[in-house]
Amino acid sequence: MATPFLNRELSWIEFNQRVLFQAQREDLPLLERIKFLAITASNLDEFFQVRIGGLMLMERAGRKTPDASGHTPSKQLELLRKRILQFIDDQYHLLHGVLLPQLAKHDVHVLDPQRLNESQKTSLRATYEHAIMPVLTPLSYDPSEPAPTLPALTPILACRIQHPETQEKRFAFIPLPESLGRRIPLTNSPTTFILLEDLVALHASSLFPGENVTSTGVFRLTRNGDITVEEDNTHDLADEMEEVLTARR
Repeated sequence: MATPFLNRELSWIEFNQRVLFQAQREDLPLLERIKFLAITASNLDEFFQVRIGGLMLMERAGRKTPDASGHTPSKQLELLRKRILQFIDDQYHLLHGVLLPQLAKHDVHVLDPQRLNESQKTSLRATYEHAIMPVLTPLSYDPSEPAPTLPALTPILACRIQHPETQEKRFAFIPLPESLGRRIPLTNSPTTFILLEDLVALHASSLFPGENVTSTGVFRLTRNGDITVEEDNTHDLADEMEEVLTARR
């Protein structure tokens, strides 16, 4: 007999879908719609940190017990993956197909790094050299060694690097500091900007003298935040909460 209960995790995705519907409403002001879209992204980060992280731990522990809706942790992850991919597709379609074109009508532009004119390149190169490059810290990555510790929920530029003479290849990560912001405006046009990761990718070779950056890609880490706090030890509660927050970073 079919269970009368809905799956809690899938129900949460439908809740976030309703928030996304607010971003799709044409009767709302444009900036309000953008805020709603940003809320759905923040919600999804939190969902992955806590709920997806918890389900993955249960799956790895071999848990086969179904929840009230009749789904095992493994089945829940399967269903959630399919539903979340659809949700993310809706987010991207709304952003790139609707909201960004409408921003452009109000003279707010996000620059394509492959379509910069010479004036824009000059302006952005100066900004990069004076305000961005000095605070970047590349981290070398060797697949045979433990991965370096990377910050969570922060854009990270991955670089494939090749020596021009030996053709030896290696990899590096460039964490992009939150203090820089995600949007880098043109000096003479504050409503025209490029994304930080795109600007750093354009000039990544400057961080590796004598080598060539052959390709780049951007990713973010989402760490499991489903961590249990021993509430009985009330005198250590502050210390335990500090450990939880540190783990989630």
